[in-house]
Amino acid sequence: MKTLFGDDLLNEFKKLLINTESRLWICCPYVGSLDFIDELSNGKFLSQEIDKRFITDINELRAVNYTVFQEIIKHGELRSLTGIHAKIYIVDDRCLVSSANLTETAFKRRHEIGLFFDKKESKETIDIFERFWQKAERIVDVEKPLLKNNDWSNDEGYGMYLPKIWGLEKKTPLNRRFWLKPIGVSEDPVTEEWTFGEEQDELHFAVRPEAINIGDILIAYGIGAKRILTLYEVTSNWNEFDNPDEEWKKRWKFYLKGRNLTPDFGRNWMTQNLYASALLEKYLSENPNRSITTTGGKTLGALQWKKDKLGLTPEFAQFIFKEMGYP
Repeated sequence: MKTLFGDDLLNEFKKLLINTESRLWICCPYVGSLDFIDELSNGKFLSQEIDKRFITDINELRAVNYTVFQEIIKHGELRSLTGIHAKIYIVDDRCLVSSANLTETAFKRRHEIGLFFDKKESKETIDIFERFWQKAERIVDVEKPLLKNNDWSNDEGYGMYLPKIWGLEKKTPLNRRFWLKPIGVSEDPVTEEWTFGEEQDELHFAVRPEAINIGDILIAYGIGAKRILTLYEVTSNWNEFDNPDEEWKKRWKFYLKGRNLTPDFGRNWMTQNLYASALLEKYLSENPNRSITTTGGKTLGALQWKKDKLGLTPEFAQFIFKEMGYP
């Protein structure tokens, strides 16, 4: 469980939304504009064909949120529960329980707090949502409110007079983190028959990769092959296998998804011969006063202790990219 507020609350919630794969269930009495929700979810809030359920108090229907409710009815299911005040956001098998309504005022202008639960911790909250869902009345149509004093919801109307104090993070390659990600194990090393040309892939970890964020870059390194295999951009939060029935899933029970940035290189890594040791030696010969890891180290010795990730400095990571021919 993580407790966040301010910019961290806003941006962690955004990470959840933009990586929704199968389920988006929301319980929230006050709802803002579609423009804000699209900004928060990179336009995926209504575009994805997933299980969408939304509980609100339809008495809070206003001109500002009419389009949101209308679109939910078209692409999901909208229900109303008079007196609902809970704010629950369920994304796939994780959830956020927060003081924040789904409004720009709440996330950008107020001092709100949120509790983020992982898959196991979310089960009770999901059960509570389903109980609310059974009590709520289905809404099959909404009539556009006349423009008058209730154009804004109670939350947005008051909040528009508050200054903006939080903002969405503008993630660029400069503030990403870079990781060396070993693939394979000593008992089952990477051989030259292995290829890494898939556009998307799962990356597995023995320990929860909580420090890895969406947008970070994983530099895949082959155990046994001792060479760079390909590059992945992280596209999801970490997850955990439920009741794994295979031994490898018990050992590597945490995973996240990555977009392969260099699939052509990944198909031909064995002919590139980018040995990690040679890259390290070349970089340090050119930059003798620099470290290569985020902890200030100048070796990859941590890999010998079966670490399943190693944080690299941006400078060393960019050096590897250049050697791979990646822009």
